[in-house]
Amino acid sequence: MTALYDCLSDLNWISATYYLLVMEDSEKILSEGPEERSEIFRTLLRSADDWAHGPNS
Repeated sequence: MTALYDCLSDLNWISATYYLLVMEDSEKILSEGPEERSEIFRTLLRSADDWAHGPNS
């Protein structure tokens, strides 16, 4: 999930006030085992936490 986290963490080049993440075909990702789903959710939560409490907050 490092690549996903890296992508979500490096949005400074986009001039926007807010960001919306849309996951199309999410059933393909979420149909993996419980460990993989947990890793995805941890990555999303970590990214959201970084944006909420980052240096620009």
